[in-house]
Order: sequence, then C-alpha cells, then structure tokens
Amino acid sequence: MFGIDNHTGTTLANVDSIRLGNSTRFINHSCVPNAKFQVVRVGSEVIVIVKAEETIEKEHEITVDYGEKYWLMMNAKGV
Repeated sequence: MFGIDNHTGTTLANVDSIRLGNSTRFINHSCVPNAKFQVVRVGSEVIVIVKAEETIEKEHEITVDYGEKYWLMMNAKGV
C-alpha cells in the first residue's frame, strides 16, 4: 500500500492491492524508474495510471519510485 501525493504533499489516493488488483500491483521499486504513477481525471472519475517516462522495451520490467514516505513506513514496521 502506498499513497500518491500532489505537488504540495497532500495525499490524493492510496493504492492497496491486498484484496484485489490488476497487474500493476506487481510493479517494483527502482531508484532509477522508467515509469510513474499519475492521478488523472476521466470524465467525473479520478483514476491512477502508470505513465512511462521513457521507451520501455518489450519484456523489460516496468519500475516506479515508491517514494520516501513508503520506505519510512516500512522502516518503522521493521521491514
């Protein structure tokens, strides 16, 4: 689970794949990611998308930066 913040640090959405989810729940962390999560509006609905930051070749892993808050939370839990 992790939160998606806006530019002011306010949490816009939380992503939690414990109970259900799609293939995006398998996206791993990288300090040099090739994609990012982005909150967008589609009509009246707000959704989270995965946006490539560069060309990702076929069969290459999609990675994102989980962010500092995630690692602080994991450290606090002793993980």
